[in-house]
Amino acid sequence: MINVCILVPMITMVFCYYKIWGELKRRQKRHNKISPVTRKRIGYQISPEFRARMRSATMVLLIVAAYVVSWAPYFAAVIRSNALGDEVSTITDGPWQRFAVLFSLLSTFSNPIIYAYRNPQLRNGFFRLVRRRIL
Repeated sequence: MINVCILVPMITMVFCYYKIWGELKRRQKRHNKISPVTRKRIGYQISPEFRARMRSATMVLLIVAAYVVSWAPYFAAVIRSNALGDEVSTITDGPWQRFAVLFSLLSTFSNPIIYAYRNPQLRNGFFRLVRRRIL
């Protein structure tokens, strides 16, 4: 059951984002194959569309990494509890399980921070909202 609820979604997410990241890198290499002389002559730059896609892919990668990091202790506690049995794990892992549950809540806290850090429009809108509430 744990494999279906934890590992399958995690592997699926990592695989999909790995494929997206690889495609973006492949396209970047294709853009970089233009010779330096040609770049100067035609004023070649990385297109804004490609730059926006790379920023989006990086943001998604950060969100997935934050998800994995914040839920890993909880997954480890659940897997350990199932492997040892409830009687043994309850006695020895009380504080660890409480920490794991609280740390997993970090996932919901980290997403808005990542979005605000990576998106200037959202960041500016948030600061305008905070200024209105304070003043």
